[in-house]
Amino acid sequence: MAAAAAGTVRELNCIGQERALKASGGKITLTVDGAPRIYYGLAADPDRKPGSRGRTA
Repeated sequence: MAAAAAGTVRELNCIGQERALKASGGKITLTVDGAPRIYYGLAADPDRKPGSRGRTA
């Protein structure tokens, strides 16, 4: 389970395909299978650099 900051999380795979994942109760379920993916919208401030506000990601 991963916490979603908004109602949807955007998944981007290694060949540029996107898909929207709808959150239920502020959470989504991810299946980790080894394929490289980037997720946008999992944190309250997803563009924050680790350590920039005293807390690391």
